[in-house]
Amino acid sequence: MEDLSKDLPQGNIIKEGDTVIIYEDIQTSTIVKLTLSGTFDNRFGKFHHKDIIGKQYGSKITSKKGYVYVLRPTPTLITQSLPHRTQILYSVDISMIILKLDIKPGSQVVETGTGSGSLSSSLATAIGPTGHLYTYEFNKDRYDKVKLEFKTLGFTNITVTWRDTCKDGFKPMEGDNFTLPPIDAVFLDLPKPWEAIPHAKEVLKVGGRICCFSPCIEQVQKNCLKLEEEGFIEIRTFEFIARNYERKKNNFKRLEENFNRKRTRKELDKENPEDQKFKEAQKELKEAQAEAEKELQEGQAGAEKEQNKNQMAVESNKDIYYYTSGSQYAQGHTGYLTFAIKHISKSNK
Repeated sequence: MEDLSKDLPQGNIIKEGDTVIIYEDIQTSTIVKLTLSGTFDNRFGKFHHKDIIGKQYGSKITSKKGYVYVLRPTPTLITQSLPHRTQILYSVDISMIILKLDIKPGSQVVETGTGSGSLSSSLATAIGPTGHLYTYEFNKDRYDKVKLEFKTLGFTNITVTWRDTCKDGFKPMEGDNFTLPPIDAVFLDLPKPWEAIPHAKEVLKVGGRICCFSPCIEQVQKNCLKLEEEGFIEIRTFEFIARNYERKKNNFKRLEENFNRKRTRKELDKENPEDQKFKEAQKELKEAQAEAEKELQEGQAGAEKEQNKNQMAVESNKDIYYYTSGSQYAQGHTGYLTFAIKHISKSNK
């Protein structure tokens, strides 16, 4: 068979040493670094890396039991695929953090509470190669793991430091191999963010922005009081909850059918019980109820009948209606985001 890969855009061809996302389903995806001798095992079988290398990003790779997709890493996919060593931030919060902190290519950003690296990956992508992210993690085990993961993902604009920033702040200490330029934005994800706010003020440039992430409103209150005490302005707290709406279709009775419907028991009770029309209507109502009960007892046969009815409606394109409905799965509360701006004061001059 002719090799068609030579005709594909070379930037979209998977190579040995590339880091890819193995996508199984909406709940399951894995970050994998490809080697010629490597394999990836899951519920669908064994996938050899050599069978993936040379394919195009987005390819469907099959096995005897099923298939996976091989995708290029993006901030959203990285967030879905990272091991959750701590509570992580999701896209709805991450997007607002990047917006409200005015993070753009070339920005110099400080983050403390690296955790699983979910936000870090998005920040590093947003600032690009001309910007730099200085992220701090106080837990040694998480520091070692996330540092290795950033290297695997190919981030060269991230400096990871093992430190308790509430105690020691952000400035380089003895033994550190980096310098800290004036910082455009600071993000705090700590049990007690208010303890790190004075250290953040030290490294932020005037007009720089800060964000504190806290899951409890009592923490938010302490953050706001400390920000005000330190002279920050435009202090605002937000809570973002995402609910997706899905496009659905179903067949409903036409409007004219509703006008010709049989009268209900409530409507009939208002009429004279001795009236012949009332008796006839009662009889019709009982017959309709008996027919409905019969259909329910038929079980699967009745369900198949309704399904065929729906299909006929779709084909005729007469009784089908499209609508949106809220997803049964909604991402709940993750935390509150408090934003503020460093103001010009006598202590800043």
